Amino acid sequence: MTPQEQWIDFCSKNEQDICLYDQPFWLDAVCGGREHWNVFLAEERGKIIAALPYHIKQKLGIRYITMPQLTQHNGIWLKQTESEKVEKRIHHENNTYKLLIDQIEQSGVHMYQQCFSPEVTNWQPFYWQGYKQKTLYTFYIDCPCDLTAAEQNFRSSTRTHLRKAQQACTVSEFDDIELFHKINSMTYARQHLQNPVSLPLLKRLYQACKDHQAVKMLMAKDQSGAVCNVALYVYDATTVYALMSGGDPAKRSLNFQTVLTYEGIKFACETCRRLDFEGSMVQGIANSIIGFGAEMHPYFMIKKVLTKTPLISLYLLHKLYR
Repeated sequence: MTPQEQWIDFCSKNEQDICLYDQPFWLDAVCGGREHWNVFLAEERGKIIAALPYHIKQKLGIRYITMPQLTQHNGIWLKQTESEKVEKRIHHENNTYKLLIDQIEQSGVHMYQQCFSPEVTNWQPFYWQGYKQKTLYTFYIDCPCDLTAAEQNFRSSTRTHLRKAQQACTVSEFDDIELFHKINSMTYARQHLQNPVSLPLLKRLYQACKDHQAVKMLMAKDQSGAVCNVALYVYDATTVYALMSGGDPAKRSLNFQTVLTYEGIKFACETCRRLDFEGSMVQGIANSIIGFGAEMHPYFMIKKVLTKTPLISLYLLHKLYR
């Protein structure tokens, strides 16, 4: 089997252990087909011990690995060593990561840029091979399995906005992805921007997640029955991800998005999952998320220009570090 076929087979047998963003069905949807993604594998005695799924793109003859849309992170999946000794665990990580790095270097791509899961806290083997790193942040509400306990960590003003909004809106699940896209696009239109997520991509992803029972889509209506805000949550065995949201700019003062965020937290608590807000480096957004009692978690963007061709190298360096 090819590495991709091996990974598909492996995930089908170990789905509960694999992050949503590394799942073949997710990659099929966000990358636009299996010809646009692949995976580097490390094996031991014929068994997969590590995997690095990746999105491959080509533009102007330049082939590069980069993040697909709507995907906060992907890779590295690593089978943990059974040893309790720190030295052996780190040695295992370093050696295994080096096997993956060698495959990146030998893949023939001109550039590599990928965001790793917050679970990956060791990027030293990449540093030793000349890769650069940028720290980003997401925010978690770790599973208390008790909604009341989670609410106690809310900022007082967040609680006030929530209670007022709850009295003025009706929340329900819905299945109209075109309506979701329309409301979501209003958020960008307010800023005179085009929605970066196309409707065909969103339809593919929603259907794939629905087929795998990994999506929850909510709307909030005002007392007149008008849809004011929407939210799209996706999830795997351990985590609920706040993937997308949006609202009617004319109804922003109603704070209905606060209610939809609360419903996401409630769903995570009820199903014993953590909620990943898919944090933001934008100060205002980060401050709003912290109001729900979420804690910061760093994750790494790893990047390197691999080509030796001078002009292409200059172009890619500008693209990576601008």
